[in-house]
Amino acid sequence: MSVDAGHRLFEHTADLGIEAWAPALAGLLAEAAHGLLETIYDRERVAGTERRAIAVLGDDEEDLVVRFLEELHFRFETERFAYREVARVAVDAAHRPLSAEAELDGEPFDAERHGYRCAVKAVTYHGLEVARTPEGLRARIILDI
Repeated sequence: MSVDAGHRLFEHTADLGIEAWAPALAGLLAEAAHGLLETIYDRERVAGTERRAIAVLGDDEEDLVVRFLEELHFRFETERFAYREVARVAVDAAHRPLSAEAELDGEPFDAERHGYRCAVKAVTYHGLEVARTPEGLRARIILDI
């Protein structure tokens, strides 16, 4: 990721939020994903020994961001696989529905070794915002924890 991309977590009532920014939608998805994963465990403790792929569709940019994070959350919960890094994201925003395909590096989850932090119940549409800025895109997503 470039210096122009990043993310931060913020508190929101009884929930937790992710603010992510990047020059383009693919980078925004990667930064939002890193924020979600850092909420659940310590990404730095995860080895990138295995690569897995995901694909999602969304009605618009906001929906695509939520569905992308929902898919990561679902995969973590059902497969118990800890992702370290979003290695590649490809977005097709020229057609409806929008689509995103990603490859992520990680390994099987080990709560003790990976520093389990927090259970995420859901990625929500509450307060969801994806905005265009002179620098690119900025998103705010609320997680139900």
